[in-house]
Amino acid sequence: MKKNLRTTIGGILAAVGGYLVTQTGVEHLVGQVLQKSVLRSSDIVARYGGEEFVILLPNTKAEGGNQVAERIIKAVDDLNIPHNQSDAAHHVTISVGVSSLIAHPELSLAALIHQADIALYKAKEIGRHQFVVYEDLLAT
Repeated sequence: MKKNLRTTIGGILAAVGGYLVTQTGVEHLVGQVLQKSVLRSSDIVARYGGEEFVILLPNTKAEGGNQVAERIIKAVDDLNIPHNQSDAAHHVTISVGVSSLIAHPELSLAALIHQADIALYKAKEIGRHQFVVYEDLLAT
């Protein structure tokens, strides 16, 4: 008897809030805390443009992505890097978009990242320094 295994993959797109990352070296510190915020060796953290990072979370449903997003926000807050020009806080913050998909052969990681990007955009739009889950946007 063949089992129907439904594997999910979680995706996170995170952006450092309103900071000149490429000119300050903040991205290196943020990248280090993001790497420490994922707990499994199978999780992948990578730089994705100027102030953005992508995190791929194999075998992770939305709830697991939410937990990682909460750890990321807290870890960046704990760096306490001063940022007096931010509307969100007086220190460097991070905004996060979370998504998850059921893995299948036709799955494009671009689709997962696109969904996380939509959620990230919403997190920035409603005030930054928080996470938004793509699937929650579909429910509204």
